[in-house]
Amino acid sequence: MNSDETLVFLNDRFVPASRASINIYDLGVVLGATLTEMTRTFAGAPFRLEDHIDRLYCSLRYVGIEVELTPGEMVAKTQELIAANSVHLSAGEDLGIVHFVTAGENPIYAGSAGDNVRRQPTICIHSFPLPFAVWRHLFTAGAHVVTPSIRHVPPQCLDPKAKNRSRLHWFVADQQSHAVDPKAISLLLDLDVGAQQPEGRQHARGLRDQAPLHAQHGGQSAGVQGARATERHQGELAGVVSLFYRDQADLLGHLHVDDAVCPQRR
Repeated sequence: MNSDETLVFLNDRFVPASRASINIYDLGVVLGATLTEMTRTFAGAPFRLEDHIDRLYCSLRYVGIEVELTPGEMVAKTQELIAANSVHLSAGEDLGIVHFVTAGENPIYAGSAGDNVRRQPTICIHSFPLPFAVWRHLFTAGAHVVTPSIRHVPPQCLDPKAKNRSRLHWFVADQQSHAVDPKAISLLLDLDVGAQQPEGRQHARGLRDQAPLHAQHGGQSAGVQGARATERHQGELAGVVSLFYRDQADLLGHLHVDDAVCPQRR
């Protein structure tokens, strides 16, 4: 195993990142049947890792996926991965840690390879250096938040407390928001016009402190990173949204933007 390469935990072993892959007929690819968690480190230590793992297992129970690893074993494998991959970081860098579990492989899509499909869930833990430079402008120039026409998946369809990778709606929402401003952050509303948590915001918040801002509404997933958010943070959210409306009014004074893209014109 190349010590110059980062590692990935895949199913039951650590492999070099260049050799980590899942089959094209995995149900995570075929159906998007994937549960996930995202954790980050601060000075090399994972923030509330056990809480993230507990929520991952709650998500797995919700969809009826059983894995052989216990939560304690998942934590231990994660700590081992962090120790191995942290040596590749430069001074001041930290890791983003991704856990995902799929429902396994689809024997029908596998065709002639169907006899060799993996019937058990696919388990993966991988990491990457957090690209703080990507988010720096949010703290130097501020954030332009856009509410696209896309609404969040209602809880009657899929419980938002189960974190999953079925995020095509987020992709389409970002396409609309970036048509207004390539650096904009999408703020999805639910069917009752309540705010949902923007993608990637928790890691950006980590540039400032260890208690990322969390927008709590309805049945939305309670972010582990934001579980300790204070009233001050909630006030900051209201301020961001208020500034957004003012900023958007100025923007729309110069651009003809379809109401479907920016429905909150006021």
